[in-house]
Amino acid sequence: MPRITLLPLLLTLSGCALVFQGANEHVTVNTLSNKDINDTSCTLANEEGRWDVKGNDLVVIHRDGNAMTITCANQRQSGSVVVEPLFHGEYLFFDLFSACLLCIPDAASNSFYDYPEQVNVIMCDSAAADGCRGKLAAPKKN
Repeated sequence: MPRITLLPLLLTLSGCALVFQGANEHVTVNTLSNKDINDTSCTLANEEGRWDVKGNDLVVIHRDGNAMTITCANQRQSGSVVVEPLFHGEYLFFDLFSACLLCIPDAASNSFYDYPEQVNVIMCDSAAADGCRGKLAAPKKN
């Protein structure tokens, strides 16, 4: 009998976005015009945390509704870009059917948002790095 009464409670602990997207996501950082791929390291940062990855590699990050900054550098080059997240309102639409009880876990985990799966960072010679800052070459998510 206790299992039957706990089932409705357990169902409300996860919203649609949290179930289908999760609190984390994969992002691949591609460094363009990179002259030293093996020595390039990148840092991704948003309000949920900071992650380090080699250039042209995949990293798991925590979703966030705020911009994410990606900075890459090696001995000769650097580049950075700011990426805005995409809001998935369709999950909010489904959560509203539960009198928005399901909105709470989705909002707390930032599961309504995601960043592009691939982000391109244009690398420039360190002396000319200011000319590369902020040039976003991120393809849209399919």
